[in-house]
Amino acid sequence: REPIDPVRYLSNHSSGRQGYAIAEACAALGARVTLVSGPTALPDPANLTTVRVETALEMLAAVESALPADVFIAVAAVADWRPAAPSGTKLKRDKSSFASLQLAENPDILKTISCRPAGRPGLVIGFAAETHDVEVL
Repeated sequence: REPIDPVRYLSNHSSGRQGYAIAEACAALGARVTLVSGPTALPDPANLTTVRVETALEMLAAVESALPADVFIAVAAVADWRPAAPSGTKLKRDKSSFASLQLAENPDILKTISCRPAGRPGLVIGFAAETHDVEVL
């Protein structure tokens, strides 16, 4: 969730189920797992550490705090963009600034972690939600 103002945000339709299922499967196989989770209605799994975040910047910071790690699996549908200057007060319908919302690019968490000069996990796996031109690597 990327805040526009104190009552609105940009988001997506992701439920978090895929990431939670992968994290729980890894833990069931004996891995020590830190699950960095965006907002979801899913309960925290009992057999691993869950770190809850709201924004992409918070998610990147939480992932970096969980390093070093042997494996990094990026499953989250993280927002590519965020409002460049979120308002500290609720934007009213008559405000022209709401109609011309300026966006700033969020960091690419998968790219940031996989390109680390030092402390890169040995195995990095990433998923991306696409609507066309799907690539399987």
